[in-house]
Amino acid sequence: MKRQLFLPTVAEFSKDIATSMALQQPLVDIGYTPGLCIVMRGGMKAVTDPEIIAKQQQNLVAEVGDTYEAADVITMLSNIPIGEIDFLHNTKQAVDHVKAGIDFARALPIGGERYVTFHLNTLVRKGVKDMIDLPSWRGIFRTNVAPALQEIARYARNQGVRVNVETTPAPEFGDIPRSKELSYLGVHASDLRNPFLLTEANGGFGAIRAQGLGICLDLCHNRTLYDLAAQGDEENVLGEERTYFEKGSLATDVSALEPGDLAHVNDGKGTYAERDGTLFEEGVALGQGDIEGLDTHLQNILAAEIPFVVEINETDFATRPNTRASIDYLARLG
Repeated sequence: MKRQLFLPTVAEFSKDIATSMALQQPLVDIGYTPGLCIVMRGGMKAVTDPEIIAKQQQNLVAEVGDTYEAADVITMLSNIPIGEIDFLHNTKQAVDHVKAGIDFARALPIGGERYVTFHLNTLVRKGVKDMIDLPSWRGIFRTNVAPALQEIARYARNQGVRVNVETTPAPEFGDIPRSKELSYLGVHASDLRNPFLLTEANGGFGAIRAQGLGICLDLCHNRTLYDLAAQGDEENVLGEERTYFEKGSLATDVSALEPGDLAHVNDGKGTYAERDGTLFEEGVALGQGDIEGLDTHLQNILAAEIPFVVEINETDFATRPNTRASIDYLARLG
């Protein structure tokens, strides 16, 4: 059984690459293949600026050029600034951004199979989502978003790169306090809503696959949809799709993963409620959050041989204690 693991790394810093590889050793010792998920920062420039690209390539060669061999490698595109990869309002720029990411991945000096992942960033102000019914939103997806994704899929095939669209939480920035300055479309980021949520239950997975792209299921992101629905969604974050999430589950999404898909494994806590001033937490260390049946989800991902990123939030990026705890958690699963 192939067990392909990835840890995030910021390849602009050679020490970060070394740390990401070293942290995987306990899992390598029990048969995992180590890998890197190269995190882009600062928007499109991370995959277009020649100096930034060259520095990442040089560091990768210096740190793992002789040892990485044929392990897969992921390029995770930056979703901030939001407007640089917004498939609803700035579709052409979003396509150009992802194509540049594909070129970056193709030119990497390491890796066998190359993946690119990104968010659709198809965000609107919360009142706007409520003004348009679900069939109309789906029509907008088919007319505006789907052709752009098809163009990306054709380009990726020609370059020999896999492209996967990452699932997102609800609300998209429901972990961002209002004290943090992050806004788009004239509102605070927490007031943005995504009319194109991606799950198996609501047909979102099928809509992405129909354009020729894969899924990147983030456990802590999709957890928020089902938790919100179970608690009644009193603030109507989910809109008409709530009924899908009341009937579906995170287990359904995990079981729907196919060859070529990816997963982000992590835990999560809490639920967004503007009325109460509560936020959710994403990227929580494995076993330290609220995801029910987490061990079963992880075991099913492993059994299906879905490559996965251990994507955990950190306060100390030098030692990464939360990632270490998550690696230990996976090692105990065997």
